[in-house]
Amino acid sequence: MPSKQFFTKRKETETSHKRAASQRRAKKTRLLEQSYGMETGEYTRRLRQQGYCCAICSTRHTVTKRLSIDHDHTTGHVRGLLCPVCNSGLGMFRDDEDLLVKALRYLMTTRSVMP
Repeated sequence: MPSKQFFTKRKETETSHKRAASQRRAKKTRLLEQSYGMETGEYTRRLRQQGYCCAICSTRHTVTKRLSIDHDHTTGHVRGLLCPVCNSGLGMFRDDEDLLVKALRYLMTTRSVMP
């Protein structure tokens, strides 16, 4: 039979994990508010509104695959929630619509033709 010390140590470990998880949630909440002016409820509402998917490619949001908050870097306006790949892609094109259109045209005109 395990000793009282075993149960005490286990309880301390569980408490430590709960405290750490609570601190992570609080940090995310502060980040949402400070960086984007959003409350946690707003993120959840947008997530639900988008069907728990990326606004561009429809990749499904999961616990391990969170969606990023896409925002206009000039105005700070939150546009939507994107998967990390789509969010990085927009960033690589510097949110430049003309450049994105040129990239799309390039892909369409250089598409290999099936024999």
